[in-house]
Amino acid sequence: MGVDSYFFAKEGIELWYVESNPDLCSIIQNNFNILGIDARVVSGSLESFLVSFKLV
Repeated sequence: MGVDSYFFAKEGIELWYVESNPDLCSIIQNNFNILGIDARVVSGSLESFLVSFKLV
């Protein structure tokens, strides 16, 4: 999980990972920590995330 994100992060791209399943968020955050990926993992719907940052 998060394989694409790994390569984006290694290129220096600011990474936000949005996942609606809280259990998967924990797994993803753990994977990112182990791989040394600096990413923000957000639990919730993509729609709510976009609205909260006024991107839609």
